[in-house]
Amino acid sequence: MAVDRDLAETRYAGSLFAHKQCAVLGSVRTREAAFVEVGDRMSLEPVRDRREQRQPEVFLRARLAGEAMGDGSHIPAELDERIRHFAGPYWVEVWRDEVTLLGQRPLDPGSPDRVREAFALAEALAQWADSTFLGAQPPVALAPIGQPPADGPDSSRPGHPGVAARQALTTVLATLGLLVGGSLAFAIVMSFLGDHLRGDRAMSRLVVGILIALTMVAVSLFLRWVLSRRERDDTR
Repeated sequence: MAVDRDLAETRYAGSLFAHKQCAVLGSVRTREAAFVEVGDRMSLEPVRDRREQRQPEVFLRARLAGEAMGDGSHIPAELDERIRHFAGPYWVEVWRDEVTLLGQRPLDPGSPDRVREAFALAEALAQWADSTFLGAQPPVALAPIGQPPADGPDSSRPGHPGVAARQALTTVLATLGLLVGGSLAFAIVMSFLGDHLRGDRAMSRLVVGILIALTMVAVSLFLRWVLSRRERDDTR
């Protein structure tokens, strides 16, 4: 653990820190690369009313698996409720490779329960940001000590490499089947009708128009099938 006190941390990704609008009063941060930091901050903005007493306000930071940009508008309801109960009104920033939460209640570092909850919320926010903005899968729950894991990775999940390869192969084969089969069917039909419609230009144009319309319908249905498969995979 690393302890910081009374610092204007412009190297932090959070906008209030980066723009020197607040400073760290005190915080505790884990030392690993995928750090988690919890602490209190104090605003550096000019006071409008001299009688106003500024209070420490909690902040949480965590390192993400990669760079991203976003806000907390899609935080799950259960996590949102936990955060509001802990930090009061808050906002979340996802910028560069960090997620930052800025609340309005103090951390109260003298309370072990609040410090533990702060670390738990910071880790939950990092997992949420990774899965939401970077597409990372949530961590797999470990089997209880003394019991072997149930199975290996589920090869039926959409994100599994084997499933992705099978889906790509299916799409390619379906595309080739449509192109080759459609061209062959078109040639056979035109050859058959050519013998019966010889010299009748109006009827030939009508038949060609119908065949083109049917081809466009087939292509449209095929594209809709491909897109629907992707949407189903994305929602799983």
